[in-house]
Amino acid sequence: TGLLMLAGQVRVQTPQGGAAGARLEARSGLKEGRMWGDVRVHFGDIAARADALTLLAPAKRAILTGAVRVEQRGRVLWAERVTLDYGTGRVVAEGPLRMRIPDAAAP
Repeated sequence: TGLLMLAGQVRVQTPQGGAAGARLEARSGLKEGRMWGDVRVHFGDIAARADALTLLAPAKRAILTGAVRVEQRGRVLWAERVTLDYGTGRVVAEGPLRMRIPDAAAP
């Protein structure tokens, strides 16, 4: 079937960053996969945690779901689903969300 399943501490690395979790499922030949279990990602200046991750390497996109927390340059975002375009650094949250933006330094 070409299905790859790994359990334990698993890590996926791309030139832009990587992801780690407890379980990985991917299809052979496809550059995409799904990861579960306290997923942690780091792409450039973006760090995130979630319950699950779908990584679409050719599109340079990560879809994080379940108790997502994203940090970027002091800003923190909490949501149930976040799409991270790690090629451009764009972050799109769906559903109810909460965000903390630190005060900018006065000139």
